[in-house]
Amino acid sequence: MSSQRDRLADALGGPALARLRERLRERIERGDSLASVLVLRSPHSEERRAVEGLLGRRPGRGESLSLRPLELERTLQDAGLADSLRDALARLDGPLLDRRQADAGRRRAWAAADVPVEALAATHPLALEVWRALRGEGQVRRAAGGDPEAARALSRGYAAGVVALDEAATTSGDVALSLAELATRITGDAHGLDPGRPLSALLLRYAMAARGVGDDAAARDPRALWRGVGVEVDPLSSHVLVLNLRLGGGGPVVEALRVYAEAGEPSRVTLRALQRHVQDVAAPRDVFVCENPMVVLAAARELGAHCRPLLCVEGQPSAAASALMGALRGAGARLWYHGDFDWPGIRIARGVVERHGAVPWRLSTADYTGAHGALPLTGARVEAPWDAALAAAMHARGIAVHEEAVVADLLVDLGNQRGAVSRRS
Repeated sequence: MSSQRDRLADALGGPALARLRERLRERIERGDSLASVLVLRSPHSEERRAVEGLLGRRPGRGESLSLRPLELERTLQDAGLADSLRDALARLDGPLLDRRQADAGRRRAWAAADVPVEALAATHPLALEVWRALRGEGQVRRAAGGDPEAARALSRGYAAGVVALDEAATTSGDVALSLAELATRITGDAHGLDPGRPLSALLLRYAMAARGVGDDAAARDPRALWRGVGVEVDPLSSHVLVLNLRLGGGGPVVEALRVYAEAGEPSRVTLRALQRHVQDVAAPRDVFVCENPMVVLAAARELGAHCRPLLCVEGQPSAAASALMGALRGAGARLWYHGDFDWPGIRIARGVVERHGAVPWRLSTADYTGAHGALPLTGARVEAPWDAALAAAMHARGIAVHEEAVVADLLVDLGNQRGAVSRRS
């Protein structure tokens, strides 16, 4: 047996035939036919002599060498050097793979990686659509480092993240999770969704789809994207702007708000402070809510300490704004909401009205048609449940009216301490 191995090594082994052996291994591992011609292009002189010597040919001078692996196999068998070409190559360079079987196994493994997300097809079709897009673009494969088992773990985390967001929204009306809380819930690691983590990028893509924004939004402001699906990156970065909000009760937040209110100065309260110190407080009967901080600035300048209680959501309500509105409603306050007359503004207004029971404040069709605006109205139409004619009027006019254009009317209500409010809807 030893002499047979030596003879095989002399015949087919050595560096001069290494490229030939590699090409033969590739063909056998792929399951390709041994009867078809194999071509070695641009052989160097030692390689040419070795191959032609193996085949018993006269040395040639062409730019390539060709042979039929099946004939080489028969030559090895006739010489008693190997039972097959596969056997010969395995003895010289190690076992050969069955690439078709291995590829089929990997395809099955990659298909299995999609199972956790595919289970959401009936309840969360958008999540499945986004996942398939990520798979098609190769982002899942790259995030998983080419490992289908790692991809399956990402799939489980992605599916769990989508469900967690949905469950929180269902139970609370607003998703008021911190990023660390969400990460712990779906990965067991508070840093599992930190910037740069693979799962974070995949869930952010879902957040973009859920909010209908473009691919560059995540690069510009990932915090805003997380906020758009109700997740705060941390309880200190989430805050709410208020003016003259006096609460009954004790504690540092209540006291700080009193001091600022007496000075007629706007202030900000963090989500952390609200969660820790605004519990079981007494609230004013009416609290006004606006979308744009310019309204707060104008109220502080014109009304100062005489302004009625005002808070500002500054666009899509943050977790802090939602928490404060929830606390005020729980304490019996009536919220009056005003926002921009554009489609994003109507969408935000719907959320505040539906989730927090707010009363629309100067948000009627008459308020819109009576206000001056110059900016074109763009985007998808959004219906206003509190006024069935409003969306149609906005669509027909095609003009957006932002809060800055009607701030004088808002200040009338904010300065009226006798309690009259122009609702007009």
